[in-house]
Amino acid sequence: MHLLYPKSPLHSKQPDEQFEAEVNVVRSAGFEVSLFSLEDFQSGTFRSTPPLPVAAEILYRGWMFSAAEYEALVSAISSAGAHPVTDSQTYLASHHLPNWYPALSDLTPETRVYPPDCDLETELRALDWPEYFIKDLRQVTQDFDWLSYFDAGACDRCGFRHASLSRRYRGRVLRAASRELSP
Repeated sequence: MHLLYPKSPLHSKQPDEQFEAEVNVVRSAGFEVSLFSLEDFQSGTFRSTPPLPVAAEILYRGWMFSAAEYEALVSAISSAGAHPVTDSQTYLASHHLPNWYPALSDLTPETRVYPPDCDLETELRALDWPEYFIKDLRQVTQDFDWLSYFDAGACDRCGFRHASLSRRYRGRVLRAASRELSP
């Protein structure tokens, strides 16, 4: 197995800082690693360093992707003559909320998924939940976790502004709300 990680956007010969410790452990365990520029990939160019070994099983470890982005990654891995460990269908089943939530709904906070064009403020007010998270359709929201949790009283102050901030900085609409469970 060969592992694939995103490069640091600031230091192109190093892994993304978020994954640096993991890469060091993986390498010390004897696994080979390739790095690629996430920014170049999202602009349509995939090039890994070192190149992916032909016929190798490639395990991607990095930032979460949209369905189209992951399809493009699978295609890039296949074009290099290698094979992704996780195919697109499995990736989407385990990483995109509407796909995995029904299987785990009894083990996770109650969740609602909304279309991107909904009136989120109206929808959240109708729930009448005392607190909630607002997330996108992937498991994690790295960029705005500090803005993702709200109690009901925070709605008017900043909760509904969260979706517009996400559109501005991430280019995506947040579309899921989960009820928080009290400890």
